[in-house]
Amino acid sequence: MTVRVHFLGSGNAFSDGGRANAAIHVTAPGVSLLLDCGGSALPAIKKHIDPATIDAVAVT
Repeated sequence: MTVRVHFLGSGNAFSDGGRANAAIHVTAPGVSLLLDCGGSALPAIKKHIDPATIDAVAVT
């Protein structure tokens, strides 16, 4: 089984340094998860992921 982790953003809550808020996309066969997803991560999500394919969102 292959698990892929894609960091869409790694910044803090204020997007300091031009980095998007923390957002991590994890995929494995049959499942697509979005971990955290701050407001500034939305452009990265739209650029790299089809939102219709996300099965669950976990907010920490």
